[in-house]
Amino acid sequence: MEEKMKFIAIGLAAALLISIFLNFQSCISKKALELEKDTLKSENISLNKKVEETITAKKSIEDQLGALRIQIDNLAKEKGELISQKDELQKQYDALVKEREATASKLKTEVTEVQKEAAVAPDRADAYWAGILKSKNDLALQVDSLRSELRSLKITNEQLERDKSALELDLNNLNRDKQSLEQQLASLDNMSLDLVREKNVKMKIEDDLTAIKKENSVLRRQVKYLNARKASLETKLQKLQEDKAALERRFNEMGALLENKMSQIGGIKEQLDTIRSGAGAAEATQPQAKESVELPPIVVRPQSEIPASPERIPPQTEGIAKVLEVNRKDNFIVIDLGEDYGLKIGDLFSVYRAGRLVGTIEVVQVRRGISACDIKNENTPIKVGDIIK
Repeated sequence: MEEKMKFIAIGLAAALLISIFLNFQSCISKKALELEKDTLKSENISLNKKVEETITAKKSIEDQLGALRIQIDNLAKEKGELISQKDELQKQYDALVKEREATASKLKTEVTEVQKEAAVAPDRADAYWAGILKSKNDLALQVDSLRSELRSLKITNEQLERDKSALELDLNNLNRDKQSLEQQLASLDNMSLDLVREKNVKMKIEDDLTAIKKENSVLRRQVKYLNARKASLETKLQKLQEDKAALERRFNEMGALLENKMSQIGGIKEQLDTIRSGAGAAEATQPQAKESVELPPIVVRPQSEIPASPERIPPQTEGIAKVLEVNRKDNFIVIDLGEDYGLKIGDLFSVYRAGRLVGTIEVVQVRRGISACDIKNENTPIKVGDIIK
């Protein structure tokens, strides 16, 4: 019983320590989860702000990129128009140069013809030379106008060249701006991917947080169950302690009663021995003072310490013995047969109740009128009053 109480106390202490540890662990995990939850909320707010800023920046960059593409297309159209104008002016310039050369060659041929005619008909020379001078002046005027037109065309061509170079510079700048915008757009795409990955990580952390909360709730329920189990075990322990105290009181009372009964039995057996030896009827009828027989403490040895002896039936077992006391703690019983009936250590007996075999016993200690027997086996629990054969 004491060993059981010790085991129960150890189990209760272990359960108490486990419950305290689980409570402490759950408190720590709860605080950590709350801190992590606050951190995740702040990170979520900052990430949402970053996402919104990134989306707005991306939209503005896309708008700028679209505007630049429109400008590039317009400049490309203007460049084509200027190139076509340049080609047309170049054609006009070539035509004017050809016309000038043709006019100069025509003038030379006319001068040569006039010289020939003047040599042939000197009378008409003055009138002819007047016409020649007039046509020459006209041609000079035409040449001057052509030269002025050619200069204006050159100026226009130079202006177009400058406009073309400026447009090319603008186009190069726009291309560089386009490349930088594309790089910024790519970096924004990367930032978007990073934000998506961070969002996924955050969602995973939230899922882990939910799982940890569920586990925490399960642990709380387990702690509550352990606390309830601890309370029930403490109640059982208190009840067992009360039962133990009651059993100890009863055992002490039974021990005192047994000692009283054994002393009475010893006195009666001594009277019977006196009667059998023929000490006289007078002595048998006179009341004799009962001698108290003190039975030394009966110590039941373990099975390994009991010396092995062959099974034998004691010489004097014709009388029927009974069980006087049963000690479950040390697993032995006391019977009302002893050395007077020839019992020795190692004798084996059977225990009967209402004609049925209850179990077998072995004598381990012998006194004059009583013996202590170790319970070898039991079909049913041995009780006080069972018959020994």
